[in-house]
Amino acid sequence: MDIRYINPENLRSSFETLGPSLSVTTGRYEVKIPCEVRDLDWNHMDQLHRPAIHKTYQESLRLVTARSFQLSLTGVGLGGFKFFLPMTDIQLGPGLFYQGFSLFNLLYIHSIIRMIPASEREGVDEKVSLQRIDWYIVSHRLFKFLHGPISRRLYRLNDVQNKEDTSIRIRRAELRRKGYRFRSDNPDFLNSNVLTDNVIPPKLEGIHRISLKGITGAGLNCVSAGPIELLVRKEGSDSFTVWPAVCPHEGGPLELGTVCNGTIACHWHNLKQTGATLTPKRPQEVLGNLQLSVKGDELVVHERD
Repeated sequence: MDIRYINPENLRSSFETLGPSLSVTTGRYEVKIPCEVRDLDWNHMDQLHRPAIHKTYQESLRLVTARSFQLSLTGVGLGGFKFFLPMTDIQLGPGLFYQGFSLFNLLYIHSIIRMIPASEREGVDEKVSLQRIDWYIVSHRLFKFLHGPISRRLYRLNDVQNKEDTSIRIRRAELRRKGYRFRSDNPDFLNSNVLTDNVIPPKLEGIHRISLKGITGAGLNCVSAGPIELLVRKEGSDSFTVWPAVCPHEGGPLELGTVCNGTIACHWHNLKQTGATLTPKRPQEVLGNLQLSVKGDELVVHERD
């Protein structure tokens, strides 16, 4: 990726060259996260989860999107009011982003978002990455009095958003340990925002038989076929609907989704997944790359030929 940018360590001195009347305030937020840097990058560039996961974000219009760049108009709620921020987001390299926006053309806020792997830090768990967010608030010195409240607001905003994103990041790490991979493993602003099946499940060896005894229509029942988890619900007296437990889009836990008319809406992106219903007249069905069939009191699962 051919891109030129001011080194993060030189940003303050570079801002100060804009004039003697300038005022610059800095702040920092850090959080340790048990996942890989590529999942942090994907989570940051995945704009489509924000309305579903984050209460702060509302409407967002992506004006320009490229692999390493995005310009958007984002609606933000604050104190009962909603206003729109033109936001520029640039990936400078793996684990490094510049993000900037202006408040009423009076103040400019520039954030450096870094995802730092354990390999670059001594004496830490190799499975834990560090997300570090530094920001610079730049304005005429007349508006210096606003820097403190804005900086505190930025800290709280980052803290809330990272806590809301924790389950997504941990979930991706757990799926990787089970052998799952993702077509967005080399994330960019384009492939992180495509509503297609990006999950690559581990290979299912052999034939797996799952007992259906005890499965009721009272709710979703999670069952396992080797490394693959499925959700099963009984329909009436002798029919069953089966869904993947892992959302094929980006890995969300479908057991936490909303069930309606044979579909489950994943709470990560509100994307609906249709289940496969097996009946006495149609005891065999296909679900993704799996062949399903009901034989007596068993659900038989194997990979499609």
